[in-house]
Amino acid sequence: MVYNKKLTCQIELQGEEKVTVMELLRCLRELCGGLMTCRQLSATKFKVTMTREAGLRRLLDGFKIWSTVIIAKELTNDELVVSFLALPAYITDEEIIKKLTRREVTTVSSIKRRMWPRTNIDDGTRCVTVILKDYVQSLPYSAKFMTVTSPEYVRVIHDREGSGLRLTPGPGLCADV
Repeated sequence: MVYNKKLTCQIELQGEEKVTVMELLRCLRELCGGLMTCRQLSATKFKVTMTREAGLRRLLDGFKIWSTVIIAKELTNDELVVSFLALPAYITDEEIIKKLTRREVTTVSSIKRRMWPRTNIDDGTRCVTVILKDYVQSLPYSAKFMTVTSPEYVRVIHDREGSGLRLTPGPGLCADV
């Protein structure tokens, strides 16, 4: 058997009626076909891996077990938000893109500048959504940029890190340049 992350999704049980794990597994197999793994994340959340794409598509359509609704969502492991912290304002977006391209990372959004709350003042953080190649697991913790006075290392974080600090472009966090 091949465990394929593209055939993995997260499911959530929504409803008042209690559904046991064994009932869930039985229904998943009956309605969706080959089920390879089921990892329980909480009382109502699971990650499951199917054996075939057809089974995954059927699961993504959702279903009910009695009055409990089973909602499935695809994992979005291909995209992540990368943030460059305390970057000098004059460093161009092209320089950032070159750094990412060298690591075989593809940008899928424009680079955004994070602003101080309720202002138009850049705080030095740039955010960009990227796709990593399958064989690229992570990015380095820092990147070297040439500043006016000397080379400078800036902190690089992304939203798959367990750092607790998560910078995701959104209303009020990053604004278009």
